[in-house]
Amino acid sequence: MPIWLQTSGAILVGHSQSAGFPSQAVLKAKGGIKGLIQLETGCFSNLTDEQVKALAEVPILVVVGDYMGSNPAAACAKEMEQIKAAGGDITFLSLPDVGIKGSTHMFMQGKENIKVADVLIDWIDNHVDR
Repeated sequence: MPIWLQTSGAILVGHSQSAGFPSQAVLKAKGGIKGLIQLETGCFSNLTDEQVKALAEVPILVVVGDYMGSNPAAACAKEMEQIKAAGGDITFLSLPDVGIKGSTHMFMQGKENIKVADVLIDWIDNHVDR
């Protein structure tokens, strides 16, 4: 059985260049995935209407650390607009904006990793139906 058919009930997490794989799983699974968390990545700017519709069915969190420029949300503006217009739940979170500073690209291994984990858990509690 393909892996994307074995993900029912999962919250998928991807980091950096691998963050696109969980998104692809959402598109291929056609339901069953409970949430999507993308860490230190960009967003898609070339989604089809069908892809937007599928992604809008799953709450999405995009998290970046300190080194993504002065306006890190700009890279996700188009996808966020599309997902929200389709009735979806997408959140962009810059860690410095919530007081977690000094994060590297691997913030899950940094000094603030517990604070970052708490942010992720809080988002799951508030956005993912379990």
